[in-house]
Amino acid sequence: MNEVIESLLVKINNHEKITNSVLGKTSVWKNNHYEILSQIINDTLGIKITQKTDIFYTLGNSVSSVTLKRLYKNQIKPSAYNDLRFTKTLDKLCIFLDYANLNHFISETKISVTEQEKMLKHEESDLMKYLKAIVDELCEIEFTALRDLSNKNLSEFDKVLVENTPYIEKVKVYRENLHQMGAVFLEKLSNYEVYNYKMIYAEENNIVLETEEFWNINFKTPTGIFPFHKRATQTYYLKNQKGKLKIWDNYNPDIGEVLSI
Repeated sequence: MNEVIESLLVKINNHEKITNSVLGKTSVWKNNHYEILSQIINDTLGIKITQKTDIFYTLGNSVSSVTLKRLYKNQIKPSAYNDLRFTKTLDKLCIFLDYANLNHFISETKISVTEQEKMLKHEESDLMKYLKAIVDELCEIEFTALRDLSNKNLSEFDKVLVENTPYIEKVKVYRENLHQMGAVFLEKLSNYEVYNYKMIYAEENNIVLETEEFWNINFKTPTGIFPFHKRATQTYYLKNQKGKLKIWDNYNPDIGEVLSI
């Protein structure tokens, strides 16, 4: 989709109504320049898409300066590519350029829909790789934190958790409860597995990821072996902090039992 949008914006920039305006003489655009661009495009759309016609009721005949700025600044969220409203915006820009719609533009500029889909899947794949990696790292840090319950230093969690996360408070509670029990982690008898990663929701600053997890944890206590064996679906909530996605919290259906240890 990025290739499609880039080609579309290049053609808009080279349109005679743009090159003959103040925009064609300005290398760095500010907010007022996007307002001028919006006005130029909307004036043409007003002529090509007249009111009370089928296409007017389907698309409308205007594109806001805010939307145009997001396109030019490459600030469109990947989730928008499947949004009908976003597609309609691209349709209107194509009509401004004298194409019938986005599909006509793609076919005429030899940008295949297949390639467009490949690009989108590639972006999603890169995001999923990151999400898997950060959840895997969190689980490994948590597993490691069980080795020495007397160690109060949990700074390793800062690598993957946002600041002031409620997640770390839950970790402190169950580790302290285990410590009070005199529990000693039996690493050779303990393991965990994370699988079936599934993205539930995604936007620029918030992501929800679902996983299947099996935790087989065993401790030695003064009264014998204390086991915790659970298989469950867990949900992770990630937020963008200082330009980096980190985990804010998670929903574990067994959290009540974990905290009451």
